[in-house]
Amino acid sequence: MTNHPKHKISWLTAWIVFEVIALFLAFLSAGGGHGDYLFCKLLFPIPMYIGIVQGKIGIVSLILSLIQYPLVGIAPLLLSFRHAKYFCILFAVAHIVFAVMAVTHPSTQFR
Repeated sequence: MTNHPKHKISWLTAWIVFEVIALFLAFLSAGGGHGDYLFCKLLFPIPMYIGIVQGKIGIVSLILSLIQYPLVGIAPLLLSFRHAKYFCILFAVAHIVFAVMAVTHPSTQFR
């Protein structure tokens, strides 16, 4: 990793730290299954939407939850600036779309 500029490593570190904080907030929101899952849906909308559709938070949702933000952090290390920028924009758009879908889904599970 020494071939990469320091700011790219800092970017990855920041996203990993954000991942840990987001997981903590999502866990508190879920309340061990007795909460409202709002932070889960807002911070991890793609895995939560998959969980809503499947009726349970399965292994796919858990794995996606763990790698979602580090993938954004690693994008600048693996891609050119232009491609990393497009990846981050695509991620942001998908995040917003799935957050709206997860929060407004009529399912009675994960409320």
